[in-house]
Amino acid sequence: MPMPSIPVGFAQVKFEFTVTGVTRAMCTTLGIGRPSSGGDALVAHDLANDMAAHWAKFFPAPSTTNAYRFNGCTAAVQEMADSQDVAHSDASIFVAGGLGQKSPPINSAILVEKHTSKGGKRYRGRMYLPPCYITANATGSAGEIDGAEFAATQIKLNNFFEAVVEGDGTKPYQPVLLHNQKEGGEVSYIPTEITALVLDRQLATQRKRMR
Repeated sequence: MPMPSIPVGFAQVKFEFTVTGVTRAMCTTLGIGRPSSGGDALVAHDLANDMAAHWAKFFPAPSTTNAYRFNGCTAAVQEMADSQDVAHSDASIFVAGGLGQKSPPINSAILVEKHTSKGGKRYRGRMYLPPCYITANATGSAGEIDGAEFAATQIKLNNFFEAVVEGDGTKPYQPVLLHNQKEGGEVSYIPTEITALVLDRQLATQRKRMR
């Protein structure tokens, strides 16, 4: 499987999940750079461990329906133009769901918008999370997430984002959008800083390949 194209000095982190009865893993990704103030070079194994640890802290077993398991993160760091450092988080950093309630159907997904300080479609991204952080009883017939669970999940996302940016027990990192399209007739791959992860109240249809 080819590795993603990443600008030098940046990384892509893949969050990996499995669900009982489905052989194929689910995943979603987040671009990562150094903090605006500078900082140490990105190291794949450290980055994978740090991202997995932050996620496991704010989305623990009691927040995850019991058919699902968070299996940690894989980090791909672009050290040089022709070289990537790839590593997975330690096997001990995982979350086996402990919430004994039914989640929405597995062909649905929680949509999280990646916001930046710039306008336009180019400067907005999306993450598709497995529906393991909300319960079936908390979604309406139109697929809208109940107010209480919506608010609780947004708080978890806020806390996760803050921990990543501030370095809560780890190095600080800056989440970014990784662009892969032409702009103004020229190829522009310069990443854009993400300012917030914002939950959409409407459940999304899970694509064949989550991103």
